[in-house]
Amino acid sequence: MFLQDAVEMEVDDYVKLIDKERLHGYGYTVDDLLLTAPLDAEKAIQHGLECFMLNQDNSKEKISDHRAYEWAVSRERLFGMPAGEKEILQYLKQGVSSLFTMGEMQKIYALVLQAGMENELGEKELHSILHKVECLLSGGMQRNSNEKVQELQGAGMLEAGMIQ
Repeated sequence: MFLQDAVEMEVDDYVKLIDKERLHGYGYTVDDLLLTAPLDAEKAIQHGLECFMLNQDNSKEKISDHRAYEWAVSRERLFGMPAGEKEILQYLKQGVSSLFTMGEMQKIYALVLQAGMENELGEKELHSILHKVECLLSGGMQRNSNEKVQELQGAGMLEAGMIQ
């Protein structure tokens, strides 16, 4: 009877289902994050991506440094990432960051900031692009995109009413 209840699905869908069941079995049932392997979580943290330590009471804690990551690993905690952040991580794992030189990445960053100052980008789009470029830049050279946008707004360069 068990085989009769089986549903045919693609391998990726099956893996997602297993990951979801693992999170639920652990006690994290919010379904807002994707299960992330410890080594992937470490790489995400190194690149400034959002990564969370999951708790069995449905709460989560953002992991922002290697020390917090090691603490979570030593206590066998599970990690999770938002889907968009995990997509960026997959991109970074492929080693494509070498597509652009550091100088080219800095110019891309400056161009995006300029487009934001000239109100050519919506605030959400600006944050998204800045975040992706920051993840590709090594050594945490650029500040958080939220800080950049707040600085531009404070200087009167981005008017909240003009941003979509």
